[in-house]
Amino acid sequence: MRLYVIMDNLPLHKNKVLATYFKKNRIKPVWTPTYSSWLNLIECHFTAMKKFTVNVSDDPDHATRRKRIYRYLRWRNRRAGANRYQLSKVFIH
Repeated sequence: MRLYVIMDNLPLHKNKVLATYFKKNRIKPVWTPTYSSWLNLIECHFTAMKKFTVNVSDDPDHATRRKRIYRYLRWRNRRAGANRYQLSKVFIH
Protein backbone atom coordinates (compact mmCIF):
# COMPACT_ATOMS: atom_id res chain seq x y z
CA MET A 1 0.00 0.00 0.00
CA ARG A 2 1.24 3.50 -0.84
CA LEU A 3 0.17 6.76 0.79
CA TYR A 4 -0.14 9.85 -1.41
CA VAL A 5 0.40 13.21 0.27
CA ILE A 6 -0.53 16.42 -1.53
CA MET A 7 1.97 19.16 -0.79
CA ASP A 8 2.71 22.64 -2.00
CA ASN A 9 6.03 23.63 -3.51
CA LEU A 10 7.57 25.12 -0.39
CA PRO A 11 11.32 24.44 -0.71
CA LEU A 12 11.34 22.99 2.81
CA HIS A 13 9.08 20.18 1.57
CA LYS A 14 11.67 19.08 -0.98
CA ASN A 15 14.69 18.48 1.26
CA LYS A 16 16.70 15.24 1.31
CA VAL A 17 15.65 14.22 4.83
CA LEU A 18 11.98 14.40 3.92
CA ALA A 19 12.56 12.64 0.59
CA THR A 20 14.35 9.79 2.40
CA TYR A 21 11.51 9.53 4.93
CA PHE A 22 8.93 9.38 2.14
CA LYS A 23 10.82 6.67 0.30
CA LYS A 24 11.38 4.59 3.44
CA ASN A 25 7.69 4.77 4.39
CA ARG A 26 6.27 4.33 0.88
CA ILE A 27 4.82 7.83 0.78
CA LYS A 28 4.42 9.48 -2.60
CA PRO A 29 4.39 13.30 -2.53
CA VAL A 30 2.11 14.91 -5.11
CA TRP A 31 3.05 18.52 -5.73
CA THR A 32 0.48 21.22 -6.38
CA PRO A 33 1.34 23.53 -9.28
CA THR A 34 3.39 26.60 -8.40
CA TYR A 35 1.32 29.65 -7.40
CA SER A 36 -1.88 27.65 -6.96
CA SER A 37 -2.44 27.59 -3.21
CA TRP A 38 -6.18 27.79 -3.95
CA LEU A 39 -5.98 24.10 -4.95
CA ASN A 40 -4.95 23.19 -1.40
CA LEU A 41 -8.27 23.06 0.45
CA ILE A 42 -6.75 23.68 3.87
CA GLU A 43 -5.38 27.09 2.80
CA CYS A 44 -8.72 28.87 3.18
CA HIS A 45 -8.98 27.57 6.76
CA PHE A 46 -5.43 28.65 7.58
CA THR A 47 -6.09 32.11 6.16
CA ALA A 48 -9.15 32.61 8.36
CA MET A 49 -7.39 31.20 11.42
CA LYS A 50 -4.45 33.54 10.88
CA LYS A 51 -6.75 36.52 10.45
CA PHE A 52 -8.63 35.81 13.69
CA THR A 53 -5.77 34.62 15.87
CA VAL A 54 -2.34 35.81 14.77
CA ASN A 55 -2.67 39.10 12.93
CA VAL A 56 -2.26 42.15 15.16
CA SER A 57 -1.58 40.04 18.23
CA ASP A 58 1.19 40.46 20.76
CA ASP A 59 0.99 37.16 22.59
CA PRO A 60 3.72 36.96 25.23
CA ASP A 61 4.32 33.22 24.73
CA HIS A 62 3.36 30.11 22.78
CA ALA A 63 0.86 28.94 25.41
CA THR A 64 -1.17 32.13 25.05
CA ARG A 65 -1.06 31.87 21.25
CA ARG A 66 -2.15 28.21 21.44
CA LYS A 67 -5.12 29.15 23.66
CA ARG A 68 -6.13 31.83 21.18
CA ILE A 69 -5.99 29.34 18.28
CA TYR A 70 -7.95 26.66 20.18
CA ARG A 71 -10.60 29.23 21.15
CA TYR A 72 -10.97 30.14 17.48
CA LEU A 73 -11.18 26.46 16.46
CA ARG A 74 -13.90 25.75 19.04
CA TRP A 75 -15.87 28.79 17.82
CA ARG A 76 -15.39 27.78 14.19
CA ASN A 77 -16.42 24.18 14.81
CA ARG A 78 -19.61 25.22 16.66
CA ARG A 79 -20.44 27.56 13.81
CA ALA A 80 -19.72 24.93 11.13
CA GLY A 81 -22.00 22.35 12.71
CA ALA A 82 -21.73 19.15 14.69
CA ASN A 83 -18.97 16.97 13.19
CA ARG A 84 -18.63 18.70 9.86
CA TYR A 85 -15.06 19.69 8.91
CA GLN A 86 -13.73 20.00 12.45
CA LEU A 87 -10.23 21.44 12.22
CA SER A 88 -9.39 20.93 15.89
CA LYS A 89 -9.17 17.18 15.27
CA VAL A 90 -6.32 17.89 12.88
CA PHE A 91 -4.39 20.15 15.29
CA ILE A 92 -5.10 18.57 18.68
CA HIS A 93 -4.63 14.86 17.97
